[in-house]
This record gives sequence, structure tokens and C-alpha cells, in this order.
Amino acid sequence: MIASDPQTTRRARKKERTRQEIFSAAMDLFTARGFEAVTIEAICEAADVARATFFLHFPTKASLLHEWN
Repeated sequence: MIASDPQTTRRARKKERTRQEIFSAAMDLFTARGFEAVTIEAICEAADVARATFFLHFPTKASLLHEWN
């Protein structure tokens, strides 16, 4: 994991935490509502990030599922 690497910068660790928060929020929403019913806006709200931040980490909603696999 990136957080355990002492050579990793604080910025890189924060970026990874944000990515994990987005991913976790999305998986929770997908489980509760189903993939098709969940919007990127809902994921952003649940993860407390801006829409632009979502797209910095994931190019599409479907890319979240690709990462899960």
C-alpha cells in the first residue's frame, strides 16, 4: 500500500486517500442502489469531493468497476 512506503510524499498519500474515498463511496452506492441508478454527482457527494476531482482519479463511472475487478 502506498501509505506504508516511507518514500511516498504527503501529496501522494493524500491523493491515494482521496482515490480510495471515491472508490469506497461508489461501491457503497452501487451495492445499495445498483450501478445504473448511481450518478457521478451522487458519488462525489458521498465522497465529499468535487466533480473535477472525481475525473482526476477516474475517467468514467465504469472505470470504478474495472478497478474493482
